[in-house]
This record gives sequence, structure tokens and C-alpha cells, in this order.
Amino acid sequence: RRSNFINQAHTSSLACLALSLDGNLVASASEKGTLIRIWRTAPKETTGEFLEQELRRGSDRAQIYSVAFSPSNTYLAATSSKGTVHIWPVVPAQSPNESPSTVWRRLVPDYFNSKWSLAQYRLGDESTSACSFGSKENVLVIVTASGKFHKIQFDLSEGGECRKISFQKFNS
Repeated sequence: RRSNFINQAHTSSLACLALSLDGNLVASASEKGTLIRIWRTAPKETTGEFLEQELRRGSDRAQIYSVAFSPSNTYLAATSSKGTVHIWPVVPAQSPNESPSTVWRRLVPDYFNSKWSLAQYRLGDESTSACSFGSKENVLVIVTASGKFHKIQFDLSEGGECRKISFQKFNS
């Protein structure tokens, strides 16, 4: 079937896309790099909406290098030109009838309605990087163009700064 759910996903051109392992979700980031949006690949039955969630990486521009879903679609991670990795919980969107904050959401700017990251990690350089979830929900591996390999872990309930499990530098 043909779908245009990603049409006009962002105000600037798309820079990065990721598909969940089960094919039910797509994450998109624009060239601006401040927002990542999660879309359903099929419209929600009750509303016909495709947008599932809006995640905020930061307020200043950055190039999003990679985006990855955890195997169970519970988390989303992204690397950026700021030398950071951000991790967000993926939470299904509520329908307007279910959300007590619907009126509040209409009154405040979108900036305040965005979901900020649960956990973060600093890579130590701003080279191009790619991330992927490991065998556990809270483990990520990151490889950088500068030849570094990071394996990190984040606290599922508390979030915050990630803990480095291992690190390797491959070029001198």
C-alpha cells in the first residue's frame, strides 16, 4: 500500500530515518536536528493519525547522524554532531479524549510539549557516529568515524548520564 505519513514531517529537509525492527514505527529527523518524530506506519484506528511522539534533542542546531530503535520499540537513541547520544522512552500517543493535558498542550508552545531525553552520553568528539542497541534493552554500542567504539548502559528508570561499559580506539 502507498502511504504519505512522512509527508511534511518537518519544516526542513529530512536528514535521517530509522525503521523499527517490526516495521510498525519510523523515526525521522530533519536537517535542523532539534526534533525527532516517531511515526506509525499505519494510521491509528481511532484518530487516523500517524504521528506517535515528538522528541527533543536540544534547542540549537545539530546534524543527526543516526537513529535506532531498541528491539522491543521501548527506546529510541540518536547520535549527533554535538558529540552526544540521547535516549528516549518510546511512549504510545494518547488520544485527545484520554489526555487530561489536551487544553494545556494547546496553550503552550510546541517546545514545551516535546519529550526530552531520558539518558545522555558524551562521546568526546564530534565525528560522524552510528548507534545501535545491544542484546539488552539498556545497552547501546556506538562507533565513530574517528575510530572509537563505545559500549554504554543507561538506567531504565532513572536515566541520566550513561555508564561506559567498554571503550576501544582503533586508529592512532
